[in-house]
Amino acid sequence: MNEVLTKKEQRQVLAENFPALFSSGRPWAIGTRQALFAMNIEGVSRATINKMGWFHTSRKGYIQAVADGVERITIDGMDAGKPTAEQIAYAKGQIAGFNAAKRFYKGKQS
Repeated sequence: MNEVLTKKEQRQVLAENFPALFSSGRPWAIGTRQALFAMNIEGVSRATINKMGWFHTSRKGYIQAVADGVERITIDGMDAGKPTAEQIAYAKGQIAGFNAAKRFYKGKQS
């Protein structure tokens, strides 16, 4: 019988078993979430993988790494190629949006 883990425990299982993904600061290889789903990690739900993946890949530091063309990483820590020119341009647009929002909200606090 599968042990039911709390969401916190599920996140811990992912971080401990895939440290390259969650501590390297490098962009993930395309298809990383699908690869994690396919592994059927005991006690870890698809929803947790989705949420943790979304949270990790939507961070400004992650998007900045894509914008900088940092080599992508697989679930086992291997190089997976650099982001494409289109992905880099998209990430740069997201960073510009973050910076514009920061300036806007900073001005509202005056």
